[in-house]
Amino acid sequence: MALATSKGASSSSSSLTGQSKNFDVFLSFRGEDTRWGFISHLYNALCQRGIHTFIDDKLPRGEEISAELLKIIENSMMSIIVFSENYASSTWCLDELTKIIECRKNNQLVRPVFYNVDPSEVRRQKEKFGEVLTNHEKKFNESKVRRWREALHEAANLSGWDYKKREYVEAMLDSCNLHPNIGIQRLIEKCLVTIDQFDKLWMHDLIQQMGREIVRQESPQLLGTRSRLWCYEDAFEVLTKNKGSDKIRGIVLRSLEPTKLQLEAKCLEKMENLKFLIIDNVEICGSLDYLPNDLRLLEWRGCTLSSLPSNFHPQKLIALNMPQSRVILDKLFKRIKCKNLTYMNFSSNQYIRELPDLLSAIPNVKKLNLRECRKLVKIHDSVGYLDKLESWDLWCCKELQILPSCIAMKSLKYLCFLGCNRVKRFPNIPQEMENLKFLSLKHTAIRELPPSIGNLTGLERLEIGSYFYSCQLPSSIYKLQHLRKLLLYGNVKFPKDVGIGRQAATCNSYSGFSKYFFPILNFLKKLTSCFTCSEKFLLSRSEDLNLREIIIRFNRLNWLLIRDSKFLKKIPNLPESIRRVDASNCISLNSESLRKLILQFGRILGLSPNMKCPSAKGNVLMDLHSHYKLSNQIDCSSRVSLSKFNVICDESFPTLDVYLVDYGEPCDIKVPGKKIPNWINHQSIESCISFWVGPEFPTIAVCVAFHLIPLKDNYANNDKYSSIQDDIIKWVCDIHIFTDSRKQCHMARVHLCDLKYDHLWFYGVPHSQLQTDFGDLMQGDRNHVKISCKISHWLSDKGKYAPVIAGMGVHVECICPPQNSIIIQENSQNVDEDTMLTPLLPTCSTSSFPTDLDAGDLSTSFSP
Repeated sequence: MALATSKGASSSSSSLTGQSKNFDVFLSFRGEDTRWGFISHLYNALCQRGIHTFIDDKLPRGEEISAELLKIIENSMMSIIVFSENYASSTWCLDELTKIIECRKNNQLVRPVFYNVDPSEVRRQKEKFGEVLTNHEKKFNESKVRRWREALHEAANLSGWDYKKREYVEAMLDSCNLHPNIGIQRLIEKCLVTIDQFDKLWMHDLIQQMGREIVRQESPQLLGTRSRLWCYEDAFEVLTKNKGSDKIRGIVLRSLEPTKLQLEAKCLEKMENLKFLIIDNVEICGSLDYLPNDLRLLEWRGCTLSSLPSNFHPQKLIALNMPQSRVILDKLFKRIKCKNLTYMNFSSNQYIRELPDLLSAIPNVKKLNLRECRKLVKIHDSVGYLDKLESWDLWCCKELQILPSCIAMKSLKYLCFLGCNRVKRFPNIPQEMENLKFLSLKHTAIRELPPSIGNLTGLERLEIGSYFYSCQLPSSIYKLQHLRKLLLYGNVKFPKDVGIGRQAATCNSYSGFSKYFFPILNFLKKLTSCFTCSEKFLLSRSEDLNLREIIIRFNRLNWLLIRDSKFLKKIPNLPESIRRVDASNCISLNSESLRKLILQFGRILGLSPNMKCPSAKGNVLMDLHSHYKLSNQIDCSSRVSLSKFNVICDESFPTLDVYLVDYGEPCDIKVPGKKIPNWINHQSIESCISFWVGPEFPTIAVCVAFHLIPLKDNYANNDKYSSIQDDIIKWVCDIHIFTDSRKQCHMARVHLCDLKYDHLWFYGVPHSQLQTDFGDLMQGDRNHVKISCKISHWLSDKGKYAPVIAGMGVHVECICPPQNSIIIQENSQNVDEDTMLTPLLPTCSTSSFPTDLDAGDLSTSFSP
C-alpha cells in the first residue's frame, strides 16, 4: 500500500509513523463518493499551492483505524472533512472524524466541506445519515455511536463550504485562506504569535518592531517603494507628495489628534496593488477619485464622502469597516458587487435611511454592524435571506420601522434590535433557525411575537419587553428548550397552563417556571411577580419596593440584576446557586442587608469571616470626607472619549460567547457603599495589598472601594454636587496578581457604567480555580503574594467627576508573620457600618426606568 502526500512521497505501512509529522492538511473523505472527482481536484489544488497534504487513498479499510493514522491526524495543522452521502456508512471515517474533533480542542484548524449533502442532514443526522447511524447502533456499543453522533453534530456546526460542483474548489481555496491560516499556525508553533480565547492574533512588541524594521530596510530612503507604511509621518509624506508606487501593499494613516488632510484626488492611483488601507482620526478634504480595486480591507472611521469613487470595483474586498461615516449604502451597492465581503461595519452612520438589496451585492457577508444608525427607517426584504450572515446588530436604530417580512438565515447566531423603539412587528420565521443563540427585542414596540418564534430552537438568551408596551408571548415560546438566560422588561405576558409532556405548570409557580417551561434556565432579570407591589407601582417609584423571600425558590438562579431600584431596601436570602448580584445605584439598601449579602458570598466561597491576619491588630479606617485628598490620584492619562471607551468594551466582548457564557464559580457583587467590611482581614487605603501564603494558592476575595470626586476645574461649579446626576461616568478596573516568581497574571476585569454614587465591588474565586490558574506560580512553603488594582480607562462625559480607588481589601487565609500595625484613623470618629451606605451626594430624583443592560452588565471576566 502507498501513501500520497503533496510532496509526492509514497511508502509502505512500515514507514507510516515516520511520515506522521508536519502535514499542513489532513483530508478525511469517503472514497467511493469523491475520490476520482472532487477529492482529486482538491488535492491537486492544494499541492500546487505548496500545501503539504496527507491523503490515504490506498490504505486498506479495516474495522479499526490504525494508531499510525491517528498520529498523523494529531500532528496535522489542519483537517478538511468532506461530508458526502455515504460518509457516515464508513466506521473508519467516523473514527477519523472523532479524532479530528478531539484535536480541534487543542486548537487544530478544522473545516467541513458539504459535498452534495445539506449541512442540516449531517448536523441533525437526518435521511441517509440518520439511517446508517441507526444501523450502527445495532452493531456497536451505545457510547461509541454517541461519540460519532456528537462529532458529526459539532463538525457540521463549523463554518465551512457547501459546494456541489468541482469547479467551486478554486473559490473555496481564497475564501477560508488556507495558506495564511497554515502560516499563522507555524508562527504559533514557534511561539512568535499567539491567539487568545476570542480568536485575536497577538505578537510581542519586539516581533512587531522586527517586522517593521525588515519592511523599512526594503527601501531605507524611498518611502514610496516600501511594501507597508505603518508610521503616520511616512504615510503622510507619501500621500501628500504623491510618492506612491505599485510596491505598496498596505497603508495605515492614523493620527493621535484629529487632523485635516488635503490630498490630490488621484493620490492613490499609482498604488494599484494596495491590499489594505486604514484611515483613522484623519479627515480627507476634497474628493477622492481613485481607490485600488485590489483592496482586501478598507477601514475608514469618520469618512466624510457620501459615496466611494465610481471606478471602484473591489471584487476581492473582505472587510469594509466604516463607522461614523457619511457613505450612503443604496448608492454604494447599486454598482458594487462584493461576493467575498464577509465583514461590514457602518455603525453610527447618520446618513443611511434605507438598507438596500444586499443579497445580490454582498451574499456572503457574515457580520453586519449597523448600531446607532439613527436615521435608518427601512430594511429591504432580501436582507432576511442572507444565509451566511452570523451576526446582525441594529442596536439603537431609533427610526427603524420596516423590517423584512421574513428572516430565513440558517447561519445567524446573534440578532439585536435593542432600543429600536419604533419596531412594532417581528418578522415571520418560516423555517427552523437552530443556530440563533442571542435575540434582543428589548425596548421595542413589539406587543406580540409570531407563533413561528418557536422555530428558534437553539435560542439560549432572549431579551424582550418594554416599559411602554405590554408584550404577549405565544405558546410556542415553550419550544425554546435551550433557553438559559431570560431578560424581561415591563409587562411581559406568558401563556398560562401549558403542558410540557405529562407535566403542567403555570408561570406563577416559581419552581415550575424553571423546571417545566425552560429546563436549563439559570438567569432571570426582573420577573415582576417576585416583587411585593404590582408593575404599576414599580413604574411609579413605589416606596415599598422589596424582593420577596420567594426568590430563594429559584434554585438555578446564578445572576440577579436589580440596578437603579432607588427604593429597594433589602435583599433576602438568595439561592445557593447565586454567583453574581448587581445592585448598582440601589442607594436605599440598608447596611444589614448588604452585610448579609457579602457574608453569603463568603460562605459560597468557603471563606470564614473569623479569619484574622497575624500582622494586623486593628482595622484600617479612613475618614470619608478626607477622600477629597484622593484628587491627586486621578490618572488623567487613562481618561478616554466615549467612542474610545465603547471600542474598549467591544474588545472585551468580541464574541457571542460572552453573552451566553455561564460564569460558573467566580463570585461578583456590585453595591453602593464607601467602607470595606470590617471582617475582610487585609485592608489598605492604597491600591495594592501584600500577604504571605503557603504552597497552594488559597481562596481569596477582593473588595475594592470606588469614590467619585469632582475634577479640579469643577470645584467652583459643584457646590451642591447634584451635577453628578447629569454626568455619565464609566470606568474599567483590572486586578492583577504578583508572586515570588515575579510573573504578573491578570485575574479579573470589571466595567462599571453610569454609577451615581460611591460603590463597592466584591470579587471572589474558589481555591480550585485559583490553584489551577495560578498554582504554577507558587514556590516552596512560603510565598509572598501582592494583589493590585487599577482603573485602566475612564470617562466623564460632562467632565465633572472622576473615579478613583479609595481603598481595597483582600480576605484570605494567610501565614503573615506577626507584627505591630498602624491603625489609620483620620478624623474617623465612630465610623460604623451604616456609613457604608450614606451617599456622599444628596439623593436626586431620577428616571423610574432602569438602566439598560449593556456591556457593564456582562463585565466581569476571569482570565489568567
